[in-house]
Amino acid sequence: MSGSSPHHPSAEDRPDTGPSSAAAHHRRGLDPDLADLRHDPHRLAAVRASGLLDTPPEESFDRLTRLAARLIHAPATFLSVVDDEREFYKSSFGFPEPIATIRQVVGTSFCEYAIRSTLPLVLDDVTQFPEFQQIPQVQELGVRSYLGVPLVTDSGDVIGSFCAVDMQTRTWTDIERDVMVELAESALREMRLRLALARAERGVESAQRTARSREQILAVVAHDLRTPLGTVMIGAHILAQSKLAGPARQVLGSVTSAATSMAALIADLTNAPLADGGRLPLDRQPIQADRLMRDSVAVLGTVAQRQGIGLMADACDTMPIVAVDYERMLRVFANLIGNAIKFSTPGMTVHVRARAEATMVRFSIADQGVGIAPNDLPRVFERFWRGNEEGRIGTGLGLAIAKEIVEAHGGTLSVASEVGAGSTFSFTVPVVVQTST
Repeated sequence: MSGSSPHHPSAEDRPDTGPSSAAAHHRRGLDPDLADLRHDPHRLAAVRASGLLDTPPEESFDRLTRLAARLIHAPATFLSVVDDEREFYKSSFGFPEPIATIRQVVGTSFCEYAIRSTLPLVLDDVTQFPEFQQIPQVQELGVRSYLGVPLVTDSGDVIGSFCAVDMQTRTWTDIERDVMVELAESALREMRLRLALARAERGVESAQRTARSREQILAVVAHDLRTPLGTVMIGAHILAQSKLAGPARQVLGSVTSAATSMAALIADLTNAPLADGGRLPLDRQPIQADRLMRDSVAVLGTVAQRQGIGLMADACDTMPIVAVDYERMLRVFANLIGNAIKFSTPGMTVHVRARAEATMVRFSIADQGVGIAPNDLPRVFERFWRGNEEGRIGTGLGLAIAKEIVEAHGGTLSVASEVGAGSTFSFTVPVVVQTST
C-alpha cells in the first residue's frame, strides 16, 4: 500500500482486492498518526494468552525461522512477541551473542512499528527513516533492511511479528514477502495448536479432579451407609432365627429384601469409579468354573426363594479352571442373576449354565421374564440407563459394571432377548492354560 522507501511515498497506490491480493503484501509507510498499540490492554491480554512470552526455544518455531532464512537468503530471521516494554524473541536464527542468549530487546524496536498494522512492514533502507536510527538492532547489528509480517490473532490483535533483517540495503521482492507471510501464518497455526492442546489438558485435569472428588464423596457415603445397613441386616438375621409368623414374617422378608437391595446399590456406586478408564484392579485366583457358578447361585438362592423364583445351576461334570477375581466375578453373577429374578414372576425359573468353548468358558443366565424391547437392547450396558419402565429401582450401573469386570478379565458380555419370552445374558472368561512339565 503506502511506500516506505524514498521511491514509494506514503500514500495508497494500489486497490486492495482481498487478503490474497498483492496489495496486502507490498510496502507501507509509517504513519505518525497511527495509535500506539503497544500499551493497549486488550492487545497485551492477547500477548499473554498466546503462551509465547518468556518461554524457552522450541523446535517447532525454530524450524520456521531457519526455513525463512534459507528461502529468502536473509542473514537473520526471528519471531518476536511485543509487550508494553520489550520485544521478546520466541525464536531467532542468525543473531550473534549476546542477543541470541538474552532473547529480548528493551525499548524501541522494529516490531513496535510492525504491530501498528496487519500488513507487512517492508523497509529496503532503514537509514532513510530517522525514527529507526535509535533502534538497538540498527546500532548493534548494523541492520540496513527489514521485512516484518505482523502476527495477528483470531481476535484481530497483533501480538508480534515474523521478521527478516539484512545488514545491507536490499529490495525485498514480492516472492520474499509472500514466503514470509506464509511462514508467519504457519507460526500462528503452531500457536493455535499449542493453545488448543493446553485447553484440552486443562479439560482433562478438570475432569480428573471432578472424578477424584466424586470418588471421595462416594467413599464417604458408602462408609456412612454400610454401618447402619450392617446393623439392619444383622438384626434381620437374628429375627429370622425366631418364631415369627404371619404378617411379622412378611415384614421381616421385606426388610431383608430392602437391605439386600441397598447393599447392592452401594456396591454399584463404589465399584463404578474403580472401573473407569481401565483402572479396575484384579486379584486373579484359579478356580474350577463350575464351582464359581455354583457359589454364585448359592448366594442368590435365598433371594430367589423369597420371590418364588426357581434358580437352577447346570454345568458339565468336568469344567476347566479359570483365573478370576473371585469377589468381583461374584458381583457379575449377582448383577445378572439379580436382574433375572427381578424381571421374573413367581413360578418362573432362572437357569444358570456353564459350558466350555475352546479357550473360554461361557456362563449364561436365562430368565423367562418380560424380555427387552429391540430398541432398548443396544443401550442395556450404558451407565445410568434404566429403561422406561415406571418404578424401576436401581442406579443403572449394574450391567455396565458387570461388562467392565468381564472385559477386564479378557472376556465379553452380551445379551439376547425376546419381548414376552425372557432374556439370556452370556459372558465368557478365558481358561487357564495348562502347561506340561
